[in-house]
Amino acid sequence: LMWITIFTLMPVVFGYLFYLYLEKSTCEGPEILKETNRLILLWIVLSFLLDALVYIIIVPILYSCKPNWTFFIDQSPWIWLNYTTILILGHVTRLIYLKKAHE
Repeated sequence: LMWITIFTLMPVVFGYLFYLYLEKSTCEGPEILKETNRLILLWIVLSFLLDALVYIIIVPILYSCKPNWTFFIDQSPWIWLNYTTILILGHVTRLIYLKKAHE
């Protein structure tokens, strides 16, 4: 259930929020690509930190078990595929935004 939610809900939320961000931004031309890369990197870093916080620190505290320091290795390749999805979706959203902006 966790991976189904992550691969369906998260991309929709990210794509929608990213599109809204681009609509409100004042970036033009090559700056849009730079802003896209910055936002994708920020989202991936925040996702990585949230995953680490929840699955390595909070869940073990709640269930009184020892921290799973190998979480990112144990969840491979799915968690890395999730971060790759964010990368691809960010650029797809940028292309959709540029197409609609030129209409």
